[in-house]
Amino acid sequence: MKRRLLNLSAGPALALALAATISGGCGDDADPADDDTSIADTTGDSDTSEGDTSSDGDTTSTPDTTVPDDTTDPNAPDKLTATIGPFNVQSGVEQTMCAIVSLGNVDPASVTAIRVNLTAGSHHLIAHRLDDPPSPAEPCSAFENGQNSDVLFIAQQADTELVYPVGSGLPIKANQSIGIEMHFINYFAEDAVDITGTVEFDVAEPDAELIPVQVMFLGPFGFSLPPGQETVVEDFFPMPVDREFFALTSHTHELGVRATIERATSLNDPDAVMLHESLSWSEPPLDLFEPMFRLEPGEGFRLECTFDNTRNETVGFGTSFLDEMCFMWGYYLETQPETSLDRCASDADIAAVAAAGPTLTQTLGNCVVNCFQSSDSACQTDCVADGLGTSPGCSACFDASLTCIIEKCAGECISGPGSAACNTCAADSCGPAFESCGGTPWPVQ
Repeated sequence: MKRRLLNLSAGPALALALAATISGGCGDDADPADDDTSIADTTGDSDTSEGDTSSDGDTTSTPDTTVPDDTTDPNAPDKLTATIGPFNVQSGVEQTMCAIVSLGNVDPASVTAIRVNLTAGSHHLIAHRLDDPPSPAEPCSAFENGQNSDVLFIAQQADTELVYPVGSGLPIKANQSIGIEMHFINYFAEDAVDITGTVEFDVAEPDAELIPVQVMFLGPFGFSLPPGQETVVEDFFPMPVDREFFALTSHTHELGVRATIERATSLNDPDAVMLHESLSWSEPPLDLFEPMFRLEPGEGFRLECTFDNTRNETVGFGTSFLDEMCFMWGYYLETQPETSLDRCASDADIAAVAAAGPTLTQTLGNCVVNCFQSSDSACQTDCVADGLGTSPGCSACFDASLTCIIEKCAGECISGPGSAACNTCAADSCGPAFESCGGTPWPVQ
């Protein structure tokens, strides 16, 4: 029997903030060796647990100082390498380890591409750009080194490469610190194995004109999978209009049999366009888009994960390998459309937006809470329209702003929607995109 769960996340992008800030991260304790559930022998998704993991793994950085020979391309980018591990991992042990590594670069530079190699047993690796001093590897929880604004790359394949679009990059300072989080499990061998993660950066001369590359991480978290049946979990995330996407991927654990990301106008859009499909929980593809694409006002991403719970117990969202997840993440450039879309430019909308005043973020926060577990895909947009008195087109601009607010202002707004700190962050981080969509300034400065 197939069971479908609709929109069980906390509205657009709230799942991001909660998933990224829960103390367990992709890494609560769980030891599959103590569970009678078999773990598929395929390349591996994992999430942390206690166990006899040797923590003598090395963390190193290696600037490439090879002297070019006659066959070396003089235009080839310089490379910097950071490594975590090897960790000697006993059979059945699951663990998340974090380290901070200095890249050792003498001068500031711009990152133009990232490559990651994960040995067998690695579930994922997250690389962050940090200001903290180097520190050795130790057990940690997910996103311990920072949330979206600090993330450079999330790898879950054995070998992954992401080359940034021309004109984009990420600045790094001299002796840049890189936080590396690696989650692994030895599910495939009876003996201990060494597990290692390596991150390679292509770097060029610093360029203040490069558009920064950003990472978006979204997904529902309040779902459960009944035993012995197939369940579909799905959600819809409206997007601001100031994002040009160039890469997308999805993430589940072992019970995930299919994950898709579609361009859509709602959870029930019959004309949704498929952008990504994964049929392998252990090696989901990273889909690249050239040229990049921008979503229109009212459009967003529909994420759908199909799970086949072959176990004899209910499985819920969680950070252990024996729990499940349904996430998507994407890489994008934040650029404004050439012309404003003027969705909030009518006299009635201008008056309604002006009247919202300092209560705007409180009203938007209430809509997230009210639509927390609604199966109505229009709940949030309708709530915004009712709360602010704006037209459907203008409400869609605010709806997309919620995604931005929760992504970029989670710390300020989840605990205090409507607070001065929340309003300031929303205006600075999300106001420009709203103005491009609505044609009017963000109402709270």
